[in-house]
Order: sequence, then C-alpha cells, then structure tokens
Amino acid sequence: MQMSDRNDSFNRRKVLQKAGFGVVGSSLALSSVGAAQSDETTEKSYELSKEEKEALLKELERIAEDELNDDVKNNSDGVNTQATIPSWVPGLPDGLPFSWCLNIPFGPELCALAEAPIVEESLSCGGSHFTGRSIGTSIGYGPSVEVENDDLTGNIQNEVSMNILVNENSGCIYLELGAGFDTACIGPRCPDYPDLDDVSVTELANALYDTSRNLAEDLYDAVDLSPPEVIITATAVVIALALALGIITPPVPGIPT
Repeated sequence: MQMSDRNDSFNRRKVLQKAGFGVVGSSLALSSVGAAQSDETTEKSYELSKEEKEALLKELERIAEDELNDDVKNNSDGVNTQATIPSWVPGLPDGLPFSWCLNIPFGPELCALAEAPIVEESLSCGGSHFTGRSIGTSIGYGPSVEVENDDLTGNIQNEVSMNILVNENSGCIYLELGAGFDTACIGPRCPDYPDLDDVSVTELANALYDTSRNLAEDLYDAVDLSPPEVIITATAVVIALALALGIITPPVPGIPT
C-alpha cells in the first residue's frame, strides 16, 4: 500500500464497495446508543479455512507495516526517514489471547492485550442490548509501556479498555468502552463480508482494516482523546486482528472449521 493509497482512502473504499463490500453507517453515543442501526439477521458464514486465515493475517501484517511506517515518515519533524527506518513493526500474533507492543520511532510506545474470546456475551448500553462473541481488549500508550503478568505497566499516558463484540447472525460490530469514563458504545458497524470465491483475501483484509480504522477513530473521539496518527493506526490494527482471530475464524476449540 503506497502513501497515495493511504491518502485517498475514500477512493479505495469505493473500489471495495464495487467488489461487494458495503459498510452500513454507525451511530456513536455516550451513555446511549440512541437510534442505533438495527442488525438484520442474515445467513452468512464468517469462517475461513486455515489457509485463508494465514493469508489474511499475512495481508494484515503488510497493511500494518505500510500504514505505521507511513505515519512515522509523515510525522518525524522534518527528519528524512525514507531510507533509514528499519522494519520495526513486529509480526502480528496468530491466536488469542495475545499481547502486541510497538516501540515507535520518533513517538510513544504502545502495547495491547486481547483476551480469549467469550463465545456469547450480552452488552447493554443506553437501553439497547446486543449479544454475540466478545473479546476484551486493552490498549495503552505513553513514554514507556510494557506487558507484565498480563497487565499493561510503565509510564502510560493513556489507556483504553473495550469489549469488541460481534453479532454472529448479522456480523454487526459493537464496541463497549471500559471504566474510567461515562459508558460509551460504538456501533453497530455492519460490514458486508462477501464470499472469498468472489473477492481476494487482499480485498477482505483491506475492508477489515478500513472498518477497524473507522472504529478506532470513533473510539478516541468517544473518550475525548487526540492521540498521534500512529496510535490511531495501531489501534485499528489491534481491532482488525481481534476481529480476524476471534470473529471471522472460529474463536475456540470445538467450533467447526
């Protein structure tokens, strides 16, 4: 993905929509979901084969490296980093639970934790109720962040905890933000994942990242934070990875592949 693609995300999304991806608009509310989009039941499978899962994770790794390196190059205070930045983005985890940390050049450190998924959990926010697979996630960034004993520690500037929940019948995505601020729900966001017989894994990965990017932006808006662009991008990668590992593929042993 080149910088021109990144700066022209609207056109990229238009291409994906023509390929069969439609993203239903979302509502964002503090202490209330308000007039949230209804998640109509559809008969679709979000499961991938082992080979498709591996290809999807590989493509998400490529997106993560390209997007994060672009952020660093574009926000390094005039330093010419085009030829000097090494491949600093670590590979993505391939299972849940996971931890993932970034020591960002010219920027803060970030670590993220994701729990093993709960097969079915209910979310209640503002009088609306949702049920689906849920993955608890925490993201912290600041001058010095690390994972110790399944917890984020260090000099953390900001930390956000959330449950990423997907309705298995509709595929609609919800975020429930953690304690420390007024209850906030983001969603529903209802991507239309077509059959991989019709589109490539690359198109699926890009659509998944774009959806996750919108969720990440809404997340920080909801908690009134304005982090560096690289943090928003990293958060989008974490959300996309959690969705890919816990939702689009079977999340726990015993669920057929």
